[in-house]
Amino acid sequence: MKKRFHYLDILKCIAIFSVCFYHFSAVSVDLSGGFSRAVLVNRWFYTLNSICVPVFMMVNGALLLGRPLNIRKHYRNLALFCAVYWLWRVITFVLLGAAAGYDFSALGAGDVINHLILMKDFGSPLLVDHFWFIIMYIRIQLILPLLHCVFNTEGKDSAISCAVIMAVLWISCFAVKDYGLVAAALPAAFCALFTDSLTAYSPFTGIYGTMIFFFLLGGIIVRYADRSRKIHPAVYAFVFAAAAAVQTVVYMVEHITLGAGSDLVFGRYNTTTNIVMCVSLFMLAYRCEGIFEKHPKVFAPFEAAGQNTISIFYLHWLAGKLVLPMLDIPDGYVVSVITIALMVAVCTAVSIVCRKIPVVKYMFGVVPAAKSGKNTAGEKAVKV
Repeated sequence: MKKRFHYLDILKCIAIFSVCFYHFSAVSVDLSGGFSRAVLVNRWFYTLNSICVPVFMMVNGALLLGRPLNIRKHYRNLALFCAVYWLWRVITFVLLGAAAGYDFSALGAGDVINHLILMKDFGSPLLVDHFWFIIMYIRIQLILPLLHCVFNTEGKDSAISCAVIMAVLWISCFAVKDYGLVAAALPAAFCALFTDSLTAYSPFTGIYGTMIFFFLLGGIIVRYADRSRKIHPAVYAFVFAAAAAVQTVVYMVEHITLGAGSDLVFGRYNTTTNIVMCVSLFMLAYRCEGIFEKHPKVFAPFEAAGQNTISIFYLHWLAGKLVLPMLDIPDGYVVSVITIALMVAVCTAVSIVCRKIPVVKYMFGVVPAAKSGKNTAGEKAVKV
């Protein structure tokens, strides 16, 4: 039996909680009134949330890059994953539309093709733009064999290849964002020259290149994690706090100088401060593996959530759009944390129960094991 690393499940639990909090926290702050303590607290909370998807990608990179890859099995499972995603997309579309009294008869063939084949969004009330994450995950899985091959090349070739790829991805996806404030202060011609020169040679830019970077980063960290055992966990906690403070200050500078009131999580995935936060959190969890093993009952609920992240991701949108509006939840950070924790717990329980129901279980991460010779292996749950 393969050893399951508790800290990876804990990290995924943190990631899915952050995603749910980002989408459905009951916190309203007026960002148009200039600098205030409320704005500062709001920026700090969103700083912490910006680790959500990157940490998930790092965990998957840690799990997939360092172990043998059966190409046929991988693509067979990916085909099933895509089919399940498509079904969840249809279910979400139908339920949100029915709840809003949407007239489905008004949909033409072009609308159906755009939504179900081209995966375009209709907008409110049929808003399913959160599925960008699943599409991004599928794209990375499509090229996983290539990434796996480069990562597992013997000798120095692997280190050189990974270093070049990571450097190109950082320049084209992170450096542009990091120096956005500087570029914005330059004349338009210089600004275009600055950003174009950083992205001209990258095959992957934007959010997808960013997530490939984090995917590879997770595999690299796990490969060399033992070399950092002499570093005290408190150091990682301090580095995380320092990076979060820097990113919060950047938020405030943008808010004051540029009047920025835009998305503060999605727009911060590709910042170097977020890399530092994600790496320090990853290493802190890694160093706490002994604690997780020593107290399994304490951390079992968190690990259960970490083992059902994709199912929770599908369910949380329905819960947030259909159930939360019926509850009179007061505004506030503490209330939001409690509410989202309960949402994650309920979605986890639903996923665990549904994994035991025939047919339905395939919608919650169970895949049929491949047949081998005369013996047929039973079905198993793939927990991601």
